[in-house]
Amino acid sequence: MPQRIEVIDVSDWLVDDTHGIFPIGARDKQMLWSPAKAIPGIKSNWPYLFKCSRSAYPDQFWMECIAYLIGIELGFDVPKALPAKLLDFEGEVVCAALIEWFYDPKTQTFAHAADFFQNLISDFDNDKGTKHNLADLKKICQEFDWLVGIEQNWESWLKQLLIFDTLIGNTDRHQENWGIIFNPGLRSRVTLSPFFDNGTSLGHERFPAKVANWTEARLEKYIMSGEHHLRLYNNDPKKRLNHIESIRMIVKESEQNKAFVQRIMQTDFAAMLAKLEYLCEIELEIPLSKQRLDWISRLLLCRHKLICELLTS
Repeated sequence: MPQRIEVIDVSDWLVDDTHGIFPIGARDKQMLWSPAKAIPGIKSNWPYLFKCSRSAYPDQFWMECIAYLIGIELGFDVPKALPAKLLDFEGEVVCAALIEWFYDPKTQTFAHAADFFQNLISDFDNDKGTKHNLADLKKICQEFDWLVGIEQNWESWLKQLLIFDTLIGNTDRHQENWGIIFNPGLRSRVTLSPFFDNGTSLGHERFPAKVANWTEARLEKYIMSGEHHLRLYNNDPKKRLNHIESIRMIVKESEQNKAFVQRIMQTDFAAMLAKLEYLCEIELEIPLSKQRLDWISRLLLCRHKLICELLTS
């Protein structure tokens, strides 16, 4: 796990000329450029997204930070996300997640998966993404791998994505929350994006006081109802792929896949969560409460248990 993270004050950072207010997604966000001076844990002269919470869930930005720390611990490619604040024009402190931009806009380009689904499916609805599906995701990756070569093993990337989103309970990996980075300097080779935009996860929509007394059975029922944004097939637009069932599908596919999942599940999740306890001590206008972290810990440990049960059934 990375060194202890701290709050970054971005009040004096430059707002990006093109994307001062970033247009994609449901939550308010701004693109900022870090200063040239050295700041621990921050790239100099690099774009960062200052991403706020939904007003109904003020501490939601913490989910981005915690998902980053969990992802890095598991060896997944997740953009750095740090707690941050700025002083707005009215003198109010605004808290958000500061997310490191995952490609160099000066030398690389990025295309959302939506672009490829729209080319593949003539009536693809980008607003709802009802035809965003696993079969065509695989087809898109296969085509790019055959034509120009994908930098990483796309099948391993996909398994990691499904495992990560299942563990954190991410329901929002839609067609604009993953995509392909084009690297002109690498003989047209492309790279699949890291796992960005993880705020709709970790039970963010549940208020800790209302779930503190949930039994294990109630907790499992909540987890078992969780779904990916993806469907299995284009012709099954109403049924999303269940989180836990997606892992069952991976495990049943081959012994190699089962071993792949087992290696990840061998992580000591309790120890990993213990490393996050200091986050509750970070002083910020919207802090991470101990009750919130306890709820996140219960969810993660229960999901880990359910996946391990799949491996022994």
